[in-house]
Amino acid sequence: EKNENHITSCATSHYVSVRVCVVLYCVLCVAVVLLLLLSCSSQPYGCSVVRFSNESLVSRESSCKHLDCAPPYTAGWAVPFCRPPCPVNLTLRYDHCKFFPEDVKIDELKAQVESTPICNNSVAQSKTQDCIDDPNANLFKTRAYLFRGALDDGYREGSVGNAAALFGRYIPKEQILLHNTMKIGHATPMLWMCRGNLWYDGRPMDQAVGHQHGHCPGPPTDGAGECLRWVWGEETEVREPYYWNKWYQTKIPTDWLSQYHLHTRFEISSEDAKLDGRSLEFYMHIPRDCRKGFSCRVHIVLYGCHDAPHNPLSHAYWGGLAPKDSRLLTSNFHVWAASNRIVVVYPISPFNPRQGTENEHLGATGDKACWDGYGDAGENFATQGGLHIRQIRRTLELAMRT
Repeated sequence: EKNENHITSCATSHYVSVRVCVVLYCVLCVAVVLLLLLSCSSQPYGCSVVRFSNESLVSRESSCKHLDCAPPYTAGWAVPFCRPPCPVNLTLRYDHCKFFPEDVKIDELKAQVESTPICNNSVAQSKTQDCIDDPNANLFKTRAYLFRGALDDGYREGSVGNAAALFGRYIPKEQILLHNTMKIGHATPMLWMCRGNLWYDGRPMDQAVGHQHGHCPGPPTDGAGECLRWVWGEETEVREPYYWNKWYQTKIPTDWLSQYHLHTRFEISSEDAKLDGRSLEFYMHIPRDCRKGFSCRVHIVLYGCHDAPHNPLSHAYWGGLAPKDSRLLTSNFHVWAASNRIVVVYPISPFNPRQGTENEHLGATGDKACWDGYGDAGENFATQGGLHIRQIRRTLELAMRT
């Protein structure tokens, strides 16, 4: 069943990976069977909580005012546990795999992966238990595309290389493409970037929203097209977008306006569809051919932190008219989806595991609204039973029967 699915996935900004192909930060990407894979600005699977030998530890009361790290870092909430366990009142430096990639030891990461229970062949277990699909059995056919912008000051040089190195323990090196030379920041590159056409908060858009130091000379590669061509391989034809002209290359793509394709936002709250009592929200882009009944692939895109509905692109370009639908206005995957019969699914609104408590604003899943790459939802966060893995799976199930 799993090998027959034509599903790929990417994360536009940070953390999770899902069923058959996966994603950003790569922290969860071995939790599921991966046949194809895109990863942008990623850290290796589970790396955020792994305690490496001879690594410096910090007080759980430390903050980013004292450390070289990304905010927030509050009283241990940013790194809720360590593997192996940290001494009492000590924890890891927040984002240590991004800010201190030289301390990452790939063999120790691999040992953590292989110490995680392997799911058996039971479909019920693989959907609910704290296990992962066997990486040795399931990853060898994967094609992995990883991207890090050379101007990314959030993921430092070597951080994404470590993700590629971990995949290299399971995937033949000729099936891995690491693109890390493009002078752009923390973003999946799109052709409208680096041209000075869009500004936000007094700065070019690519600098304002992409953790980018310096100006990107551009024009950049189309990340969506490069990714799809690589993960599908030479044996699969990837058709050029139908409308690939100067207007599209210099402005945000607005293929969503087309009467031929369906772009819609779903909020499903029926009792039989809820997960842990919570409603599911997601966007879908459905090309005309898919609506007419042709067989189509599915591509999953995960938003980054503060995204949907907080993406400033909607405010900068559309005057704040559609802040909740900003990705529907800006995604390059749509134009490739239309010409290649791909349904694009965007899970949104990651569940906050502390919702309703006095601490619901803390951690990466709090006010930052990230997909869980730090174990906010518990030590099973990177397994089939992890809260966000289950949320993404349920979203996919609902999307495929919509």
